[in-house]
Amino acid sequence: MNKFNGQESFIHSSESNKYHIRQELVFIENPDAYRSFLLNFYRVVISAERWPQDKLTLLHSGFEQILFTLDAAWLFYEQHLNIQEKLKDVTPEGNPLEPSFTDYSLDEYYPYLQENKWPAERQQRFRGRIQLLNQPEIASGSLFYQQFFDYQSQGDWKRHVSLWLEAALDDRPIFSSRDFSPAQIFEHYQLLLKLTERVWLDDRQDRHLLYHEIMPWFDINNYPVFGTMDFCLNPYREIFGFFHSRSLMDYKKQLDRSMKLALNADEVQKETPAELLNQLRTLVTMADCLWLIWQLGPTYPKTWNKSNTFFSGKHAAIPKPGYKYLLCDELVRSPENYLPIFFHKYTLNQVFLLFFESTLATMDSVSSPASSPREINEFHADFLLLLEAAFLIQAKKYAAENESEK
Repeated sequence: MNKFNGQESFIHSSESNKYHIRQELVFIENPDAYRSFLLNFYRVVISAERWPQDKLTLLHSGFEQILFTLDAAWLFYEQHLNIQEKLKDVTPEGNPLEPSFTDYSLDEYYPYLQENKWPAERQQRFRGRIQLLNQPEIASGSLFYQQFFDYQSQGDWKRHVSLWLEAALDDRPIFSSRDFSPAQIFEHYQLLLKLTERVWLDDRQDRHLLYHEIMPWFDINNYPVFGTMDFCLNPYREIFGFFHSRSLMDYKKQLDRSMKLALNADEVQKETPAELLNQLRTLVTMADCLWLIWQLGPTYPKTWNKSNTFFSGKHAAIPKPGYKYLLCDELVRSPENYLPIFFHKYTLNQVFLLFFESTLATMDSVSSPASSPREINEFHADFLLLLEAAFLIQAKKYAAENESEK
């Protein structure tokens, strides 16, 4: 069989427009029914039975859906190829085709879950919509499409599916009339199922839904607000940088003052709005980094062991021996143990919103935080402890650097 070149008859619809094609993907709303059709289609193709006469309409519509799915897959892949072509001479920050955050339920096989945990995690996260795609294929659509169209061109895929249709209308299995092996037909069936799942993911993403609704590594109530890929590369280093430029005592003093201003409109504000916003971003980003460290626990990537903590300028003052921390002695010795205490109480979104409310109230004497004074004061006390834990964690991680800066 001569292979098609990938361009011949690659668009089945009357319009080579991906939005028109996607409007035809009616299975998107119910992929389970489409999956059931593919199973019945495959069963009839490999058997000596014919497709039931009273269900020919279902066969026709299902066959059309396969062709539209192949069209949509090619257009999604073409979009990836076009972006890669534009960026081939550019070194982007991260991958513009994928989310900037990877899955942080990690083990030594960073950034993926252990294989024995993956099927259960996949079932829970995608509610049964994804059953065959593995972790790399979900994380990278371009990876799956490249493998799919490297296996055979789009023209060949459509030709083989058309041969399936002929076999379904015949009373002979496809092996008796075509040069296919049972293993080949089963492989085609599995790949078509996976294609359905991948197109479903891309369609959901391309309709501007948030990543957390379609990808396993996002939780709308608890994901980094300001943290970017740079912070993922080594959040310990970022925290070291925060305390290199300002001391723990300065952060605590500024936080005390900000919370006091937020609850008392009569207090005189000395900071500019820019300074207040910079403090908001710094403290929330610090929380992002600590959340990431807590999520990874002892299984953080080994690249995080690299020091690489050079920052220009003199290191800010560090607490003198005998400094009285608010944390208890046990948590001073093991500050990482405070992270689950804090993050079980507050999500990252709540941290941001509480700081946002207090910052807005500080800027505008007419405004007041939406949260009650009791909630603000409680958060204030808890975040002071988190600041201490942050300082102690980075001091413990980079003990040599901190010692040399004294």
